[in-house]
Amino acid sequence: MADKKNQTHDEHAEYVMSFVHESGEYRRDFEEIWEEVETNYLVRSLSDVGVVNRTDVPLLSANDPHRGQAILKDPETHQEVMTIVSKIVLNVMGDPGFVKATPVGFEDTFRAGLASKLIEYDLCRPGHFWQFVTWIVNAAVYGTGVLEAFWDYKEEPRNFRSMVVDPITGQAFSDSETLIVPVVDDPCIKLVDIRDLYPDPGGLSMNDMYGCAKRFTTTADEILNDERYDKAAVKRAIERATATRDAPRDHGYGFEEEALGTDLKVSNKRSQPIIGYEYYGEVPTKKANPE
Repeated sequence: MADKKNQTHDEHAEYVMSFVHESGEYRRDFEEIWEEVETNYLVRSLSDVGVVNRTDVPLLSANDPHRGQAILKDPETHQEVMTIVSKIVLNVMGDPGFVKATPVGFEDTFRAGLASKLIEYDLCRPGHFWQFVTWIVNAAVYGTGVLEAFWDYKEEPRNFRSMVVDPITGQAFSDSETLIVPVVDDPCIKLVDIRDLYPDPGGLSMNDMYGCAKRFTTTADEILNDERYDKAAVKRAIERATATRDAPRDHGYGFEEEALGTDLKVSNKRSQPIIGYEYYGEVPTKKANPE
């Protein structure tokens, strides 16, 4: 008899991968536009491989994949984007209370205020201001900026020393013990690359989408130690996984490989990068056949 739990996981995985495929096909029409605006923003010529010095031919030849796009670039796009971004950041983050979370249900009415304060606090933490600014830059360049907000919590072992006094002799001596304590316990934001986002083609905003997928890069060791995922499902996925990209050829550890007499690719398979997809939203379930 087949394991119903494993079968459910496989059905969900199949749906997510089909969702990613359909969303990728939908995105294909926008990727050329992203590339064009991106090269304008970075003031990068489309003929980087062979720099063209001729200015009498403003457009690329008919055989070039970027036919119809200008060879020469000027910093006008970059100037306009950064001007818009600076004004938005100044207006949005100028006064406290610039974050307003929208409650979904009645139970979220009071939680929305707390969530707004936590996100605002998070944006003011060191390093997060850059994430916020880059998010707005992406919105100006690509038309969409994606920022992921979550609670970051991590525990690690720490050694603690204490002084203990013998009640009989009065002699003091030190003692130590190892405890598992929180080292990170804060709201966090993380920028999501627009090319790693797979939106629902049927929705115009996150609120209208049936679901949304995000591509990420990890290792087998990291994802197996992540308590958010079912370990049995992760192991099955790793076993069925195929190589999604070539491993770096130059690892920088040639002398260690020669000394150990091992192949780095073989001895560290669990540390090789693998690509995964996280799905947020509803997954349709198949109704059981009536008996």
